[in-house]
Amino acid sequence: AEVICIVAKAWNEQVEQVLEATLEQNLEMIHETVEYLVGEGREVMVDLEHYFDGCAAMGGKGEQYALRCLQTAASAGATTLVLCDTNGGTMPWVIQERTSRALLALSQVPHPHPAKIGIHTHNDTGMAV
Repeated sequence: AEVICIVAKAWNEQVEQVLEATLEQNLEMIHETVEYLVGEGREVMVDLEHYFDGCAAMGGKGEQYALRCLQTAASAGATTLVLCDTNGGTMPWVIQERTSRALLALSQVPHPHPAKIGIHTHNDTGMAV
């Protein structure tokens, strides 16, 4: 396949409890996987699973880690970063605010071809348009 989508955990709780990895190990896995696939000539999309849940964690400190995941994937060569509302409970205005901050963080990553941002949401709150 020319394009490959990988799933990466962007919520510290999921990294530590589900993957049983350290936060740094997770960042290394993201970087090494994307870099390898790009080196094999593939376009890489990264689904940042639980991105919005992670942003809300730890009194907002979780957003710093979620942004590090995003920046790590972009610096390794990912072309598209998908911010996931995996549990489907993030309000639309919060999605907008956090996506804006993700775009700002992404603009600070040196990248020969700037990555795109997408979102993956669910309609658990019944507010889809």
